[in-house]
Amino acid sequence: STTSGDGVNINASSGSYTFNGLDLTAQNGSGLVANTAGLVSVTGAGNSINATSEAALDIDTASIDMTFDSLTSTGSASEGILLNNVTGAGTSSGLQVTGSTSVTNSGATGVSIQETAADIALGDLTVDTTGADGLALNFNQAGNFTAGTTTISGTTGNGISVTNHQGNATFGDTTVSNTGADGILIDNNAAGSNLTFNSASISDSSARGLVVSNNSGALAINDTFSVTNSVQEGLLIDSNNATATFEVNGVTTINNANQASVAIQNNDSSVAFADVTLLNRNGEGIDIDNSSGAMSFNDILIATPVSGAFDGINVTDSGGTTDINSVVINDSGYNGISLNDSGLVTIKGGTSTIYSSAGSGIEAVNTSLDIDNVTINSTGGTGVSIDVNNAYDSNIDNSFNFSISKSSISNTKLSGLLVKASNSAQIDKMEITGTSFSDNRPYAINVLAEDGASINNLIIGDPDVDATAPKDVTISNTELEAIFIVAEDDRAATADRSAVDVKINAINIIDSVDSRGQTNINVEAQGNGSVTFSLSGSLLDKASATNTLDNIYLVAKQFAVSDEPTITAYITDNTLKNGVDSGLLAQNSSDAGSLNLYLLKNNVANAKYGFKLINPTGSLTLYNTTTDTEAVNLLINQGNTGGTTDLLNSTGTINIAPLP
Repeated sequence: STTSGDGVNINASSGSYTFNGLDLTAQNGSGLVANTAGLVSVTGAGNSINATSEAALDIDTASIDMTFDSLTSTGSASEGILLNNVTGAGTSSGLQVTGSTSVTNSGATGVSIQETAADIALGDLTVDTTGADGLALNFNQAGNFTAGTTTISGTTGNGISVTNHQGNATFGDTTVSNTGADGILIDNNAAGSNLTFNSASISDSSARGLVVSNNSGALAINDTFSVTNSVQEGLLIDSNNATATFEVNGVTTINNANQASVAIQNNDSSVAFADVTLLNRNGEGIDIDNSSGAMSFNDILIATPVSGAFDGINVTDSGGTTDINSVVINDSGYNGISLNDSGLVTIKGGTSTIYSSAGSGIEAVNTSLDIDNVTINSTGGTGVSIDVNNAYDSNIDNSFNFSISKSSISNTKLSGLLVKASNSAQIDKMEITGTSFSDNRPYAINVLAEDGASINNLIIGDPDVDATAPKDVTISNTELEAIFIVAEDDRAATADRSAVDVKINAINIIDSVDSRGQTNINVEAQGNGSVTFSLSGSLLDKASATNTLDNIYLVAKQFAVSDEPTITAYITDNTLKNGVDSGLLAQNSSDAGSLNLYLLKNNVANAKYGFKLINPTGSLTLYNTTTDTEAVNLLINQGNTGGTTDLLNSTGTINIAPLP
């Protein structure tokens, strides 16, 4: 029937009302109004409402059992559909639309469902042009909300708002566009609530694309998720509780976000993405801040920012684990990946490549890091920069561990790998295996411990590979030294001493002829610093470059005469080639320091001296398995071949001692 006003109006009546075959066209009125009513039932088939100028349904404080083929509202001065303080009953347990629901040109929220405990199923949902939100589910106590294919556009407020929700909500393929606020807002939903989108496409939002905040329940997008042209973040995940979960199981594409493409902050929930593409960004690609939940990102492509210097991925002050699996970052604008004061970050994947023309490929500050099968090209900074500066405290877990395996680091401006520890910090272990370094400036690997810091168990090359096997780590065409190691400490000898413990096995260093470095490997103990250095089963070749002096240079230096710099070096079963002056130069340039050498079964080729030992004033000790007292005989008896031995010893002492 057609009415000029409300089709049905039940007001302040506690009775039960049942309608069957309700087919209403309401002109200048609402289709069905029930305010402060008892049970209102619409049963059977063929029920529909088409309302002009007002709501299709306006139900406030009632119990309902309703089934419709369709609901339509056009030009409502307020909501297109309003359900407030409604409970479900009967066969439908609330409201079921078997066909479609449509709201056009509503003065307020298109579909508003508030403080309701009922099952609500709207079928395919279309909302176009609203004075507030497109769809709002707020403060609902229980029940299941369902919408099929959902299309919402032209809203003054949010496209979809689900807040303070205790029940479940399921959406089919969802498209939201041209919103005056957020595209989709999911906020403060209870533990046990489960929200699901089959897919979600959001475009042209005046604030964020998708916001997931303050939740304790679960949100899943089963298929594709996209955000295009958001004025703020493309996706914001903020302040969710540890019981909450967020996951996208299809491809995520965020294009032209005006701030970070994906921002995760103050968040304790788990977050998981199956596949991520971030394009035309105007901020960080992924920005994680002050979050403790587990994060997982797979198959990531982060494109160059439109403008500005932004990290591809930033993780700051976040104690949870972050897994980055198969990532491609195309010229990040600043650092490819920046990690600060966070938990373990893992970067893995057979197709992972990181390129940065302005910053570092990966920068980790006070953050443990595991890199596997990643190609890094950083022409603007360091390939991988590791900086640990938090003072070590045995009462809390603030130790750090790092590993780089099966990776490639090349074309860097500020070293391929920089490992720095300061301020009494401690690196427990770092392993570099199966990795190549090429065309790095100034160093391939630069290691520095200072101000009482310690770098322990730094392992370069697989310790289980013998000297005859293919080399595990290769370094080529370095501008200066391939490996530069320094333990520096200008404090009193009684304080904690800066220390480096490094073990190198089965590496291959070949310099280009235009290398300006004087050595392949440079090891220095400065002030009261201490270095324990082991090199075995390796090939070092200086290629007779112009500035070449030695393959290996070990030096203990003092800042004051009371300093006690110490180097203990184990150099075994290596081939040292084209060092020009010497295969090894060992020099103690301190008054109170010491330099202790174990030289076993090394071969030196194309050098004036095999081993050159300089000890002006301090102590330099050669350890031996025999009691020989002549250094030349000692070195030959230990299986070292090639070149002669030069001893430059003024007032100091070169000791020959049995192995301790």
